[in-house]
Formats: sequence, structure tokens, C-alpha cells
Amino acid sequence: MEQFDQDEKASNNEAFNEEKLQRIQVTRHLWPDEVIVRELKKENKHLNRWIYISSVICIVLGLVIGTVYPIPGFSNTHYTNGKGSFFQEKMNAVLQIMTTDWFFSKDIDHVDEKLVDQALIGMTSNEIDPHSSYLSKDEIQEFMAHLNRSFVGIGIQYTATSDGLHIVERVFKNSPAEKAGVLPGDIIHGVNDVIVDHLDNQEISEMVRGEAGTKVKIDFLRNGKTVSLHIERQEIHNTTNGDIQDDIGYLQILQFGDSTDVEVRSYLEDFQAHHVSKLIIDLRNDGGGYLDALSGIVDCLLPKNTVYLKREYTNGKVEESVTNGNQIEGFDKIVILVNENTASASEALTMALYEQHPNTTIVGTKTYGKGTVQVTRSFQDGSALKYTNSKWMSPKGVWINHKGIEPDVVVKLPGILNTPFTKMEDGEVYEVDSVSGFTSLTQKALNYLGYGKLREDGYFDTATKAAIEKYQVDHDFEPNGQLDTNLYSSIISNVILDWANHPEKDTQLAKAKEILHG
Repeated sequence: MEQFDQDEKASNNEAFNEEKLQRIQVTRHLWPDEVIVRELKKENKHLNRWIYISSVICIVLGLVIGTVYPIPGFSNTHYTNGKGSFFQEKMNAVLQIMTTDWFFSKDIDHVDEKLVDQALIGMTSNEIDPHSSYLSKDEIQEFMAHLNRSFVGIGIQYTATSDGLHIVERVFKNSPAEKAGVLPGDIIHGVNDVIVDHLDNQEISEMVRGEAGTKVKIDFLRNGKTVSLHIERQEIHNTTNGDIQDDIGYLQILQFGDSTDVEVRSYLEDFQAHHVSKLIIDLRNDGGGYLDALSGIVDCLLPKNTVYLKREYTNGKVEESVTNGNQIEGFDKIVILVNENTASASEALTMALYEQHPNTTIVGTKTYGKGTVQVTRSFQDGSALKYTNSKWMSPKGVWINHKGIEPDVVVKLPGILNTPFTKMEDGEVYEVDSVSGFTSLTQKALNYLGYGKLREDGYFDTATKAAIEKYQVDHDFEPNGQLDTNLYSSIISNVILDWANHPEKDTQLAKAKEILHG
């Protein structure tokens, strides 16, 4: 399907990292398909062992808009340019040598298939277009599942630090996890009695996922203590959230998946039924998704035959996309929330409403800037090629690629929420007169949690010690004034828990409400 290449899902969710809310950034920003492809490539360990260029694949950024097309006559495909015959013969000769004469070929199962996959990955990897890539049958199936946010799981979103700390950011409403008592800020420590601190997201995801109706035991760390829960797996669907806040309809779009336009229409119809005329559309950390989803969403918000997107192809042809009708009327004022992780289809929706809706304001920080469209074409063996076939522009012809969208009102969140977290190793301890990045993170976190106005440069002074001692007393730790692994994990966990439970601290959302009430 046609896709807006996006920033990832996440990245880091159960199955596909089970969603993003107000993400606390823990690593360099990755697009959803970058994260997905990176994790999928990790699964094929034998292939990656021989693919030196696999790291290039890991720079895939985003999810544009995609359509799956079969390629007729795949098995008989030939090059048609003047040198095609030579190139084909050369490739066949190299494959023949590597499968029969290469010494290590005997050590690889299905060596011919793996070498072909390796060649295709290399052929589609380049610095000009990080969004195009070759995916195996299993990888494309996983990729599509990630985009649609449909999976069997427990219903949580968790963030993974660069060093392996897995912190629950969000628990889905009415999910198995919510019913079992999982809380935002919990740290995933064990799955079925296996410690997972050292595992990556994909490995944890595989352990948590299973057949619907079966149970999984998960050990969470909460305030330095272990909480063990047995949770029944169920089918999870969630790309959109919404509710009415202060007479304002709040709509959060997490992903542009197969069902997103239907979910959005349901929320908007509910808002309309409650005579809500002011709307907040939260696109923070949404990296995009399917073109059909974008089309269905703008149909809800703009009049029939309104241009919402332009696409330019290789031959220079520019195609306009227009709404089909069935608008849900009554939303007089709209504020769109964006940040640096808002990308692709989310940016297209932002520009469409900004240019075509009479009263739309953009609030937050500058968006990522992803302005290309990808198409996914499938092969007979189930593998697929995802490649860029056009660029997209706003209704007025603005191309935001590598530029992003500048908000009308710039509002930044508290500093700790934009600070990468790393995991302390067991046995690490910091105390007065030491200097470390962990101390700096702790100082920022304690400032956010209201434990004073500490310096944030990482120098462990007496004021930092006093704040740590107060936190230790409040959370049943021994008040020794030292920073160790358990205390650090507890502090970071409580930042996320506090953020989830105190929406009034969301300065971007507060500004959106202020604008709509003004």
C-alpha cells in the first residue's frame, strides 16, 4: 500500500512497542519504519552475519504512504537497458561462484536464497533515499502488522533506553494490562521468570506475545520493589485516542493505519453529538502511515472536492488529491499539536488543515520534515520492495522535506522529557563530589518532581544529596544520600508516572486549550 514513511512506531512497543503517547526521548529519533526494519533485520541473525551493509538499512526514516502491488513475471524479470544482458550474466556468475566455489557456502543453510537477499538489500540501500528497502516475507508481514497496530498482546506502550531499561509509558484503556494493574512508570524486569534487562525490544516482544487467551507472567519494578502479574493476552487494536476535555474534543492519532480513519470518524461523531465545536488534534510522535487513512481523515474535516495533497512523480507530473465528501461539520476552531517526531502523513494532515481549514493553529515544536511517498511491491515468494515513487506537497505546493513545519506557537516541554535516558549498570554508585551523566539526569528528574532547584551539570553536590535523601525517605529507600541503580530506576520511573498522571504539566496541551478558549 502507499505509505507516508514515518518515524517509529515506535518505536519501542510490545509487538510494535505497543504505542506512543508523550514520549520521553531515550535515543536518537528514529522513524517508525526505521525502527521496524532495524528490529526485523536483527531477527534474521544468520543473514545479518553475512550482510556487511545491513547497518545502512538502519537509517530508513519513516512510513510514507504505500500500496502493495504484485510484480508480474518476477521469475522471468530481465534488465532491458543496453548493458542489461551483461549485468544479468555478471550477477548470475557471482551467485554461481558464491554458492558452489565459496569456501563458507557449506556453512550456510539455503545459501543461494540468503545471498540473493543480501544482494537485494545492498541494491536498495543508499544515502540518497533511506526510505527504500528490500524486506523478506517475514519482515514485510511484521512491517505491515506494525503499521496497523493490530496484534495479540497485553496493551502497553513502553520506552526502551539505549542501555536496555524498559519503562511502561502508557497502559491502554480497557486492556488486559490495565485490568491486571500495570501502571505507567513500571519497569519491565522479567517475563515468565526470565530477566529481560539485557534484552532488546524484539526479544521482549516475542516473549510477551502469544496466543490470545493464554497468560504471561511479567515482573515489574515499581519504586524499587518487584510486582509480579499474570496477564491474559488479547487482540489489541489502537491507533487513536479521544475524549472531551473542558468542552474541547481531544483527538490523539498515534498512527495512520488501516482502521485509523474509522476510529477518527467515530470520535469526531461523538464530539459532534456532544456539540463540541473546538478540536485538538495531537500528532506528537506520530510518524505517519497509509495514504488511505489520511484520505479518510481529511474527508471528516474538510468539504468535498477540497485539495489536501499534491504529489510529484519522476516524470514531473503533479497529481492533486481531493476530499470525497462526508464531512463532519461543526468544528470551528482546530489546534494541532506537533513535535520533532511528527512526520510524513502527520505532517501532510497538518499542512492540509492549516492551509484549507479557516481557523487552524499549530502548537509545539518544529516537525521532522518527511516529504516523500513509498510504494510497496510484493514478489511471488512473499518478499517485497518498499521504494520511493513520488514526493508529496501541501495543497499550496509547499514541500517540507528536511525542513519540517514551524508551529505558529512554539511551546517546549520540561527539559527532562527531552533528555535521553541510559541505564546504570548494577553496582554503580555515585555520591558527593563525583561527576556523572546519571547524576545530571537524576538532578533534572528531581527538579521535575519538585525536589528543589538543583544544578543539572552532573556534579554531585550537597544539595543533590539532600534531595536524594528526601526522595529516599518518601519512597521507602534507605536514606543514605547515594545514587545507585535501584534508586535511579525509581526516579526515572516516577517521572514517567507523574507525567502520565498530571496532564496539567503538558504545557503544549495547556497552550492549545488556552488558544481555543481565547
